[in-house]
Amino acid sequence: MASGYSYYLYYVESKYLNSFQQRAKKQLSQQYHHYTQIMLDQRYHYELLALLNNPKVINSIQKRDRDALLSAIKPAWELLRSENSYISRVHFHLPDGTSFLRVHMPNKYGDHISSLRPMLREIHREQKPLTGVEIGQHGLFFRVIEPIQKDGQYIGAVELGLSMEYVLRMLEEMYQITSFLLIRDLNDKEKIKRWTESGSYQTFGNHAIRTVSTVEKQLQENVIQYVDSKHKSNIVKHNEKTYLLHSHLQIPTVKGSPEILLIVAQDISSQINKRELLFWRAIISTIVIILIIYITLQLTLTPLLKKLEQVNRKLQEKVAEITELSITDSLTGITNRKHFNNIFAQELSRSKRYGTALSLIIFDIDFFKKINDTYGHPIGDLVLVKLTEVINNHIRETDVFSRWGGEEFMIILPNQTQEQSEKTAKKLCATINSTEFNPVGKISISCGVTQLRESDDMNSILNRVDKNLYQAKSSGRNRAVVY
Repeated sequence: MASGYSYYLYYVESKYLNSFQQRAKKQLSQQYHHYTQIMLDQRYHYELLALLNNPKVINSIQKRDRDALLSAIKPAWELLRSENSYISRVHFHLPDGTSFLRVHMPNKYGDHISSLRPMLREIHREQKPLTGVEIGQHGLFFRVIEPIQKDGQYIGAVELGLSMEYVLRMLEEMYQITSFLLIRDLNDKEKIKRWTESGSYQTFGNHAIRTVSTVEKQLQENVIQYVDSKHKSNIVKHNEKTYLLHSHLQIPTVKGSPEILLIVAQDISSQINKRELLFWRAIISTIVIILIIYITLQLTLTPLLKKLEQVNRKLQEKVAEITELSITDSLTGITNRKHFNNIFAQELSRSKRYGTALSLIIFDIDFFKKINDTYGHPIGDLVLVKLTEVINNHIRETDVFSRWGGEEFMIILPNQTQEQSEKTAKKLCATINSTEFNPVGKISISCGVTQLRESDDMNSILNRVDKNLYQAKSSGRNRAVVY
């Protein structure tokens, strides 16, 4: 019986691993979209607009006074660099495609740089804000470009450039992944040679690859082979670790640029090890049962049962240790509480800085203890997994969905007012209440909703949304309470 249960756990864990890949893909897309759209694109467009709010800057460009422009922009440039040393350039361009002022290199100007830069040709043509990744003489840069208008007339553009090393490092620190930038079919042999000699890129034929992690060349080759479809599976093993590769994340480029891919290697060794532990646990359990039968004929069952308990306890401790390594909740696959706290602190800071709306929803499952008591915890876990999938299908990609603890969950809603979030919460209540959770049947949730206020810190908004949840439970459940 024990071995049969172990084989059953192994089967369940194998199915979970298959579904984990799809959940990981969706979750990573949400996190990447949140990072690039809000923390990079919006933030640095705001910074450029703040620069252009200085009348001295606009007048200096209109008068073609390079010295006055440098004097007006230098304090802001030094402040930007002090906040983020990876900001490598602020560059002003004239409508005819020539460079007017490189703040980072003021003695070099007048060259017709737009002939080499597709992004500059596009902004001079379209005269609209532009964001993208583009190849420069020294590698890849994340560029944010803003048109400059004076009395309705286009007088040029200003560009802010971030080293892609910063983007890769931030992604790895925030989401605990290994990331690679791959430039495919790069035909500029001089750039390939210069990048290779600098040590910033590894080259394989006409491909150039960049990472900020300490990884061996073989893993980089595995990544290129995967992108070139020589690997049928997106799971690769390297140095006793197992990685799940994702290549669906979009790098914004403009027409005329080489193909640039962001490949993410997600360490799933803990999930693989857990499945292998369950497999060996099944094998060991089978062997132990055979030994029990044999030894029972010779002596008694007691010594063997103690031995079996020790083996099981060690296996359980190992599984628990592996599970704790992940920043995601091991059951549902969504963000866990620790990572929620980090993301929410960043969102709260961004909302206060730019004056954007930020709302929060907390909810839990009504009478969840009764479900566990009636059907058992395995069925209760299935309810949690299905509820997570239903909620994920009814919120935005920019929303951050986290397991707060037990049957309690949190949703961060950037750029949503309290009224909009109340509608979202009511929609989620109705959706869950109309969904069949076999074999339990229909269930309901209660929600607390609130919006960030000017005087709030993290503790005050969390306390308020928790009180709203308590009010929802006290006033009859299956509802959303807002204050």
